[in-house]
Amino acid sequence: MLGLRLDARRDRQSPGRGWEIEAAQETADAIENAQHKSDALRAIAKALAEAGEFDAAKETAGVIEGAYWKADALREIAKAQAEADLLVESISTSEMILASREEHIPEIASIIAQKNRSIFKKLLIPCAHYLTASYRICRILVLTYPGKAYEIARIVREIN
Repeated sequence: MLGLRLDARRDRQSPGRGWEIEAAQETADAIENAQHKSDALRAIAKALAEAGEFDAAKETAGVIEGAYWKADALREIAKAQAEADLLVESISTSEMILASREEHIPEIASIIAQKNRSIFKKLLIPCAHYLTASYRICRILVLTYPGKAYEIARIVREIN
């Protein structure tokens, strides 16, 4: 078993929640099919992140075997961190994503851009490595800097 639990404060806020997470982890540990186990662990990591238990969520994501499922779990953790205004931590978590970065990083960047333009810019370079991510970031840039929309469109046209 992973040995992760929600702390007592959270248990008081959501009675039974700690037990539910522990039971879910025990169930996931018993699953033999790697894909099904990874999917279960991803769901647990997401639930932990939504509960604000980011360290436990990352620990759970760390034992996921499939790169896709691990990346998906890390994306959910980074999004929850961004929503909780833990923007630097969100970027740090996003750097752990090794698969499907072209999809996941812009999604995280979109949340961060709404909260802090300066920190959002730290995700521009990781997105530059992927054409799809670059276009998604251009959309976020236009929404973040509407006064620069024409210039952004002009640059994109020049590149194509």
